[in-house]
Amino acid sequence: MGSECRELAYTTHKSDFPYDGDHFEFPINEYDVVAVMSDGVETFQKKEGRSVSMISHMEAVEKLLDIKGTNGEFITRPARWMLDKFCPANGWHHTDDVAVAAIYTGELVH
Repeated sequence: MGSECRELAYTTHKSDFPYDGDHFEFPINEYDVVAVMSDGVETFQKKEGRSVSMISHMEAVEKLLDIKGTNGEFITRPARWMLDKFCPANGWHHTDDVAVAAIYTGELVH
């Protein structure tokens, strides 16, 4: 996955996907990974000197979902790398909790 998986479909409860208050309805066969995240993904900021600027939530989502493979805890690895390595090295921080969960819905390879 990783760099060859660059197309993200992003949605919230105000989306084009039908949402009944509990469930989104979408064509699952069109996606390899389905992820949900807390609103903390919208709170990433970058500190440069004395100034702080907001980071696009899509840029944060792309970093969190930089998935290299789908074995085991496949979302834990990129999320930990982003939060523990990338963010400190690049002056990024978040002001709310960040939670992410994902399921792989693509074809299983044995």
